Amino acid sequence: MLKVVCAIITKDKKILFTQRGEKMKFPLKWEFPGGKVENNETEEYALIREIREELAVEIKLTGRIGEFTINESMKLIPFMAVIQKGEIKLTEHNDYKWLELNEITLENLDILPADISVLKELSNLKIA
Repeated sequence: MLKVVCAIITKDKKILFTQRGEKMKFPLKWEFPGGKVENNETEEYALIREIREELAVEIKLTGRIGEFTINESMKLIPFMAVIQKGEIKLTEHNDYKWLELNEITLENLDILPADISVLKELSNLKIA
């Protein structure tokens, strides 16, 4: 089963969303940034690597939020995180935005289907 990790990066009670590039699968959808766990990688290492590659920042993971089986072949594993060092520079994505949890709706943000389950789980957490 393919493991995909994503980061719920928070700052000042806001959450980072990135917009997928036009040439990516699910073009222009908004998502929590992350990517695939490669062979011989831990989930944590994979997520730190992916964020470094995609956003050019170093993150600190602050907790795991369970895991979600998306379909028979994919499992999504989200982690809470904060930026430790660097300024966001998009290498694969079109755009990014910081939003408070109450600002996020499926009507105003075209969210990647796999991330909707994570978003619902976030409504039960306190965002720092």
